Amino acid sequence: MFWILFSYAFAARVSMNEVKCPIGDDYARVFHMVSNNQLGGYDSDLATYSSGQQFRAHAISTCYENYFSLYGKDFETPIPTEKQDKIKQILAEQKSKLLDPKEPTIWERYSIAAAIYRELGRSHLFLAQLYIEASWTIRDTIVGYHRGLEGPKSVSYILEQAPKELIKSLTDEQRSLLLFNLARVAHRGGYHQLRDHYLSMFATHIRPDSNEQKSLQYFQTVVIPLEIEYQQKAMVELEAALLNKTAMNKADLQRTYYWIADLKRRLGKFEEAKPYYQKAQAEGDNSQIIELSGYFLKE
Repeated sequence: MFWILFSYAFAARVSMNEVKCPIGDDYARVFHMVSNNQLGGYDSDLATYSSGQQFRAHAISTCYENYFSLYGKDFETPIPTEKQDKIKQILAEQKSKLLDPKEPTIWERYSIAAAIYRELGRSHLFLAQLYIEASWTIRDTIVGYHRGLEGPKSVSYILEQAPKELIKSLTDEQRSLLLFNLARVAHRGGYHQLRDHYLSMFATHIRPDSNEQKSLQYFQTVVIPLEIEYQQKAMVELEAALLNKTAMNKADLQRTYYWIADLKRRLGKFEEAKPYYQKAQAEGDNSQIIELSGYFLKE
């Protein structure tokens, strides 16, 4: 029988130490990646996966009380005196927007970091990558590592096999699990119409107020809109980066074109994505980006 298996056996290994916050008298835990097995494949928007929890869940360090947030490695860099008052104001503003002021989510901590990095003068491409990584942390909460899913071709193969599996004799529980996992695979691949199709089918096979119903609600009302929100924030920064593309090196320009292409595809704008895939193919020499661009142009 064809089964889609989700496993969390071997996570990326991390170490941690406590450091003083760059602003105020606060402290934060800073995590460092010890090893990353890279066995979990990748997504079309260049998200990579360990076979287990992803290091991106730890990459942003956040102070305990004031929620100052940056990549852990940047905690060692002093904040210019003339920037500190403005950053304190940013922290107050960001804290007021939190869903739970006592416990910011991973992606909210990325948002806080983005606001601080913007004040510190980081580039549009840097901020775009920050928002894209935040969107991956949201995706991880519903999909994460997928055994046997190693890239867009694997996604397509699994989704192509799905109709054959769905006509087999399955128990209700098996069919529900299969439908939900197919929706997760389609989501990782950025095939959102197909994802929504499988979620609609899944909804007809589950009981109200069940754990499955809660998973469905979380997928539809939290994961999907939040991931779109962060992808749109990334798109704004990527398009802003292109306004000064003559200042970018070829590798960054190629990556910018590719991310715009794939985010547009994931946001349901494939015709708008095509010219950016073409530019990504022609601009640089990153073989993965060239191969992926060609793959989606042929779809």
